[in-house]
Amino acid sequence: MKRCVIPFIFTALLIFVPTFLFGQNIQDKITILTPNDPVLASTRIDSLGVSSQTIAWGTKVGVYLENSDGTGKWLNSSNSPFKVENFSAHAFFLGDYWVSVRNPAVGQGLFRYDGKSWKVYTPERHYMLSSMVYSMLVDGQKRLWIGYSERGMDRFIGHHYKNPIMLFEGTKAKHGLLPTAINALADSGGYIWIGQDAGLIQFQQEETSEIPSELDQLKMKRWIYPDFPAKVVFALAPYKNKVIAGTERGLVIPDDQDNWKLLTMENGLAMMPVKQVAYDGNRIWIGSPGGIQVYENGKFSPVIKGLPMNSASCIGVQTLPDGNSKVFVGTMKGARLLFVKP
Repeated sequence: MKRCVIPFIFTALLIFVPTFLFGQNIQDKITILTPNDPVLASTRIDSLGVSSQTIAWGTKVGVYLENSDGTGKWLNSSNSPFKVENFSAHAFFLGDYWVSVRNPAVGQGLFRYDGKSWKVYTPERHYMLSSMVYSMLVDGQKRLWIGYSERGMDRFIGHHYKNPIMLFEGTKAKHGLLPTAINALADSGGYIWIGQDAGLIQFQQEETSEIPSELDQLKMKRWIYPDFPAKVVFALAPYKNKVIAGTERGLVIPDDQDNWKLLTMENGLAMMPVKQVAYDGNRIWIGSPGGIQVYENGKFSPVIKGLPMNSASCIGVQTLPDGNSKVFVGTMKGARLLFVKP
């Protein structure tokens, strides 16, 4: 068994709470770690990107790229081509870091950083469907997908597609997507799962060449209300070859009969809607306005205590080789790391 060493950049705070739900309460298994960087520890966190080596924190004042050894680097308007507004999505793809930046009305495009220099992709210059990026995903086949607030989603091809400057392949409502925002993307069971303002899509693209010639090879299955027990899907996470979904009505999980089960405040959820979900291989982590909870063994835990504020703006997980987990939490008052025992 490997020994887990926590980077010195964090200071540990262990909080004990009386047990009453799982025999041993989930809080007893958690060590809450606070970043030593005072800005990351206290500023507004909007989004989060997790890879095996790097954590990208999208904050009010810029992006903080945190390495696995505890070192980090700030990216902001002084050393990057974007204006600091809202960092909506992150990806680690082709050895580079990718980030989207937008405000409520205008997108700035897609930014790619190789550690030294930047590339910027925009609809005007590279035929992206939109500059308003809401979500990104690197799937199991090492493909980058970009979901927008409008017009559908793109796949980054990487070299010209149909014409010399067209680097993105678009998928739209006419191909089967719902004509609403793409809030979340996940890869599970050999499918791309798409969470939209009007439902859930299971998507597959079969290719016969490196650059697909037509989109008629798409396979899509829709779940919309009432066949799917909610209307708006805010967040997705892979779960047992399917997905779990955070929705306006609560947490949606797949059941054994290929259907969907809705879990609400009547089942122990602190509050609705559920806007963050993550799965660490053992537990489902849920973020709602009422706080962060765990769903395990058919029950919701009490709200996790000891964070800067109850509600989270983003949640990400890493499962370690020894069975422990790291749960990264962003709030409006700073970032925290939850180190969780099995």
